[in-house]
Amino acid sequence: MQEYDPVSLKRVQNIILEILKDFKEICEKHDIPYFAFAGTAIGAVRHQGFIPWDDDIDVCMLREDYERFLKIAPTELGQKYDLLTIENTDGYVLTFAKLSKKGTIFLEATDTNRTYTSGIFLDIFPFDVLATDPKKRKKQIRWAWFWARMCVMSEYSDVKLPNNLPNVAKVAAAIIVKCIYYILKILHISKKSLYRKFLKNTRKYEHIENNYVTDFSGDEANILYFKTSDIFPLQEMPFEDTTISMAHNPHPNLKLNFGDYMTLPPVEDRKNHYPSVLKFGDEDN
Repeated sequence: MQEYDPVSLKRVQNIILEILKDFKEICEKHDIPYFAFAGTAIGAVRHQGFIPWDDDIDVCMLREDYERFLKIAPTELGQKYDLLTIENTDGYVLTFAKLSKKGTIFLEATDTNRTYTSGIFLDIFPFDVLATDPKKRKKQIRWAWFWARMCVMSEYSDVKLPNNLPNVAKVAAAIIVKCIYYILKILHISKKSLYRKFLKNTRKYEHIENNYVTDFSGDEANILYFKTSDIFPLQEMPFEDTTISMAHNPHPNLKLNFGDYMTLPPVEDRKNHYPSVLKFGDEDN
């Protein structure tokens, strides 16, 4: 993990906390349920706020609530924030949304080739229903991963590859990525058409009740899931100088995802989104 100077990290956290408060206000106004996710949920449980080295907030919503928020947010928050989604932002290829504060810039050191501008942000993840049958579930996760990666390769010929790949495999993978990129361009296959295939796959079981839901945006859908009965009814927990909405029983998800999450990880396992470019906008003055 690359380290911030303490003043910069605190300024980033303060702005993200401001974004959270504005986000909460709109969710409460329109009765849109959301809940803290991943490291943000750990922060709420273990620290009553940010994990000390963390530099983002992750929240999630069930798909229908997420779609409702995407319709409302530009009108309610558009003067102060950009809502970045795969459907409305050129060069943005993530299958979840970012609420980005206008006038700021946050360019992650691992993401310097991107073609869109993001400020300091809050991540909003849509949760979709997992298939109950193990074989169908495995297939659903595999295809979600495939279509999400295809969305990336439709826009970028140079992508981040796993650090644990041997050098020869990295070279081969980089060549394959470039070939796919140019094939998609030649065939005029757009990011939006690939994203529709992603959605068709992830939403195919949303009629199932008493289900499990997960984030399909990455490659860990099989360990990020919640049982919906563990989510609702939601609870409010302290988070810095405000509160954040949480699943009423977050522990099964956190244990599955992080193991002994109440114990601080070793320094080498602490992660953040350390930026290569960081601008606070008006606050720089």
